[in-house]
Amino acid sequence: MSDYVHFLGVDLGQSQDFTAIALVEEGQYLPSRAAQLAAGVASERVDGWQWFDADPTTADAGGWALPSAMTLRQLDAARRWTAQYGRPADPPLAVRHLERLPLGTSYPDVVRRVKQLISTAPLQPDTTAVLVDQTGVGRAVCDYFALEGVRVIPVTVTGGIAVTGDAISGLHTPKRDLVGATQVALQQRRLTIARALPDASVLVKELASFKVKITAAANDTYGSWREGEHDDLAFALCLAVWFRGWFNSLLDNDARTRERRASTAEHTPNRPLHRTRSRR
Repeated sequence: MSDYVHFLGVDLGQSQDFTAIALVEEGQYLPSRAAQLAAGVASERVDGWQWFDADPTTADAGGWALPSAMTLRQLDAARRWTAQYGRPADPPLAVRHLERLPLGTSYPDVVRRVKQLISTAPLQPDTTAVLVDQTGVGRAVCDYFALEGVRVIPVTVTGGIAVTGDAISGLHTPKRDLVGATQVALQQRRLTIARALPDASVLVKELASFKVKITAAANDTYGSWREGEHDDLAFALCLAVWFRGWFNSLLDNDARTRERRASTAEHTPNRPLHRTRSRR
């Protein structure tokens, strides 16, 4: 089970740049009625599970649901199901909040705003990953978050080819990975941006300006990357989407392995099948 449900990307602006915030939520898997029966959950009426039967639209078919449409109790039940029985790979993602702080907003005020956001339901500090770009501002600003009791994951953008570091001391991430993760999610229609968000049109425009080119040395270059027009919202979104994929890669890969094994077992003749529960 992922430790996180929400992913908050923060692009810290400098003197002439906006500080931008982008919030992404990850879909949670609701088991079908058949899956509940197979696991023995539906008949046990264990506290925290019975709500799955309450809505006839989800009780039979199951499927993905976004946290913003769930109560905290429902969300906890869905996450516990995933931890014990697994889930399909590649959950849907949704941009739920976009914000540009006024030019000149002090870093202490930025920290207070982030702290306020992650403490506002349905967000919870323990299940919200806060990704802060420290490429231009340095570690000192990220340390200020810690002084205010806000746990952040510092990210430094590099021109390399591999992710290094860790989520505690900080991650060094190739810019191709940041952009690529968001592009893939959009192309697969897994990432949605609500049109009702005040800055949705600005974000879409910024994303369109990221043009990938391959140099003669087979290296990726990105047009409009941190140059010229503002791209702060797009960068904040890239931080959130990339980290979600990086952090959950083991969970998703394990899900794909399970699906392949199940498919192989179903199509192998004369092979005895044994149903076992998968536990994490």
